[in-house]
Amino acid sequence: MWHGPARGGGAAVAGARLGIGAAWLARLLLFAVGGVLVLVATLTATALALADARPDLATLAAIGAAPHTRRFIAMGSAAVTGVGGALLGLLVGFAPGVAVAYPLTSTDYGAGARPLIDVPWLLLVGIAVAVPILAVVVTGLTVRSRLPMVSRVAG
Repeated sequence: MWHGPARGGGAAVAGARLGIGAAWLARLLLFAVGGVLVLVATLTATALALADARPDLATLAAIGAAPHTRRFIAMGSAAVTGVGGALLGLLVGFAPGVAVAYPLTSTDYGAGARPLIDVPWLLLVGIAVAVPILAVVVTGLTVRSRLPMVSRVAG
């Protein structure tokens, strides 16, 4: 006798209702967590770099640089930081991932099966490309074009 859908099945039930398998739901969760980590790290590093470059940006403004130059410098910094950090993270994370997957899938129990290493390339490329682009867009939307004028008192 069937009593309808399972109750309280958590993410697996929610994924089944959306037509998403458990593996894709796990990858979606990994993409969200990885994306948030890359985004927060990129925006934090960009904010620190802009705070450090504030005197240089003031000098650029004083010698006649266009107001949007500050925004473009911030967006460039976010792009370099985001792409560089994402690629470095992928390279550093790839070796431990293979090192863990290889022994877990190499036991063949006499069947002659080879180790299986399934690399989620779409997920990795999505984190390495889409998230830095999002960081550049967020930086471009939030950074002010003009620095506030600082008055100096002689004395």
